[in-house]
Amino acid sequence: LGEMGYSLRAVGHLQDSLRMTKDALEAQIALGNDLKASWQAANLAALLDLLGDLPQARTAAEQSLQLVLAGGPPEEQVNARAILAMILHQSGSLDEAEDIFLTAEEWSRARRSKHPFLYGYRGFGYCNLLLELGRWQQVEQRAQQTISIALDKGWLRDTALDYISLGRAYLLGAREAGAGHLALAQEYLGKGLEGLRRAGQLDQLPHGLLARAEVGCVLGDLAHSQKDLQEAFRLSTRCGMRLVEVDAHLGFARLHLAAGDRDQARASLDRATQMVADLGYHRRDRD
Repeated sequence: LGEMGYSLRAVGHLQDSLRMTKDALEAQIALGNDLKASWQAANLAALLDLLGDLPQARTAAEQSLQLVLAGGPPEEQVNARAILAMILHQSGSLDEAEDIFLTAEEWSRARRSKHPFLYGYRGFGYCNLLLELGRWQQVEQRAQQTISIALDKGWLRDTALDYISLGRAYLLGAREAGAGHLALAQEYLGKGLEGLRRAGQLDQLPHGLLARAEVGCVLGDLAHSQKDLQEAFRLSTRCGMRLVEVDAHLGFARLHLAAGDRDQARASLDRATQMVADLGYHRRDRD
């Protein structure tokens, strides 16, 4: 569970992993090992995020950062800030999340001047926030650069996530730049999904599936949209990923609207609305 972004092959039973991670965190705190305790708190935050427990995820992420602020390695401070920013984004605290991402990137840039942007899973999280804020051109610029780092290092997962970021950027940009961007969105989302499957990153697949389903709705390819949404929904319910379940319900609402079925769209929207309120998933309030 070392890198914030887990293969379900590694996570297995999420609740068992949650208990083990809590035990490991308590053990490291008892031993006075703040650095390893920070790692475990970050792992705990990411697991709680997967399960949709955002208040506890935020508590764990804040604990991870506090454990390394007093003299911890700069790289670990960057990691801890990034995971906290991701949780804040999920909770709808966009301005606070952006401030923390900016600080993390400044720290990272000070150590790696040749890499101006956060990259890997941290960069993917920042791109998610920028897309939420409508800054698709920034995401395009960032992902075009960070993907070269991932390719150079042979990071299959991170390469795939950069493709997903590019695909989502072109999907958002299609509203301004036209249909050509939709074709690019399809291309990069397809590459990203292929890479995530090869890497065994099943927990990350919904990022691409949900975006590709939205492309299908725009293009009128409702059959393929439905297939992608059904896969994302199966993953969410089988693995207990509650936030992905919300996103799938919202995707089904869009699909039903595109098909002209307002009653089914309302049912999907009502389910998503209730889950957003229950989970505190306020990133989706605007949706």
